[in-house]
Amino acid sequence: MIRIDKRRLGTLKPLGQGGMAQVYLVGDHIPEVPGRLAFKELLPSVDAKNRGPMLSTMRQAVALRDAMSPAEQAELDLLTVWPLAMVHEKGTDVGMLMRCLPDDFFIDANGGRRVFEFQLLGADPSQAKANGFDKSRAPADKDLVRLALMARLAYAIEVIHRPRGGRHLVYGDMNLRNAAVATDPPRILLMDCDGVADAADANRIQPNTPFFVPPEVRKKQQKLQDQLTDVYKLALCVIRGLATGRGSTQLDDPASPLVPAGLLDQIGIDLLNRALSEDRAQRPTAQEIKEYLVGRVLDLADPPTLLSAALSTDVTLRGSEVFVRWQHKGAKSVRIFSDVNNFSVGDLDPDGYPNGYPIKPPTACEIRVAVVNDHGEDEGPAGRLHYYEMPPVQVSVNPPAVVLPDLPVMRLPRTHAELPPYPLPAADVVPLPPLHWPQVPPVDLAPAVPAAHTSKQLRDVIGSAYRAADVGVDAAIREMLRRTAQKLRADSKQKASADAFPPP
Repeated sequence: MIRIDKRRLGTLKPLGQGGMAQVYLVGDHIPEVPGRLAFKELLPSVDAKNRGPMLSTMRQAVALRDAMSPAEQAELDLLTVWPLAMVHEKGTDVGMLMRCLPDDFFIDANGGRRVFEFQLLGADPSQAKANGFDKSRAPADKDLVRLALMARLAYAIEVIHRPRGGRHLVYGDMNLRNAAVATDPPRILLMDCDGVADAADANRIQPNTPFFVPPEVRKKQQKLQDQLTDVYKLALCVIRGLATGRGSTQLDDPASPLVPAGLLDQIGIDLLNRALSEDRAQRPTAQEIKEYLVGRVLDLADPPTLLSAALSTDVTLRGSEVFVRWQHKGAKSVRIFSDVNNFSVGDLDPDGYPNGYPIKPPTACEIRVAVVNDHGEDEGPAGRLHYYEMPPVQVSVNPPAVVLPDLPVMRLPRTHAELPPYPLPAADVVPLPPLHWPQVPPVDLAPAVPAAHTSKQLRDVIGSAYRAADVGVDAAIREMLRRTAQKLRADSKQKASADAFPPP
């Protein structure tokens, strides 16, 4: 048996307190008992007369689990928060370690988060609203969710009742506070399992909660509880867990109007009445109650059907949209997902995308589609999506020389020793030579006038004179420009030669 020193638990955060013990969240990791843990410590007010038997009961519960196979322990851990190890302080046992409830077994209420106990299922809507847990409880108000929770409770008692090496375990103090509820999916966890004991243990201490006392104990026909008293209390929990409203926590009639009509058929009503019978021989087993409730859930359930699912294409360029198309029957929502990289798109309108829903998964993967309603879900593959990548384009700022194989390689002469690499302006500005306009002889038109007998003849004479003058002017200007350009070229060549070959 594992025993842990209390000093190793680290900082303890209070989670809740009962009449005999305080429960804390353990602050430090305990290698011998991995996982998120809770520490149940007996209160100092518990006197020595009760302290010894209670600690002995805890040790026996730890020993019972230690005697189970790993498979049995794993199944038990899915349904209970069973004692895992004892905790001592200075060598004296003060309590036990158990698995802490997961977060989804808590509910929002006035004053903060609290354990979603079975008893909260019976509060009427106005009471739930006044205490601030109406919205958090809403998923559990669905009829099939309630039935599924009752089936899980019966399954937990069935597992505890299974014969284990000659032992016949008895849960004992079953009531609406000793089971925690989660709704997504519907699950329960039995708490206070430190009271579980072997029916052969005549010294076991297993109390009874008011309004859960079996008739044979109430009438003092027997003192110790057994598996048939567990069945009696299980039937009460089922009836009271299905009912809602004032008086539901004391209800013992499965046909009561507080139980939603149609949840239980006549077979179920008769079964639960037999479980409550004073005639112990009439009581069914926990397994029979579980099998009925599971069958009833399946009878009433109308889960959706995924008729088909497909991708618009199974190969596409990375980053492009792919459309997922589906057909269904009875779905309230659709979820598209993949097991790769946790890709998921949920809460889609099942009839809102007749041309398909566009997705861009981060990687190539198998795409699956799930159709969901209040009664369950159905899923299947839409196809495997493959991506291809655009080939990389490399642009070099220093491309290699292009050599044409059919042409000789051309090598440019080294000219930088003879000419500058680019035109250089002269350091000294060479002034343009002055322009000397040629002297054009005056044109004497007088001699032509007497010979001109008409205005036309006069115009011809004047035109000839001007054309002769233009030819003379053009010739003079061209000669002047030719000489000026020749001088400039000579000056530039002399300057460049001096720059290329400076004096030593």
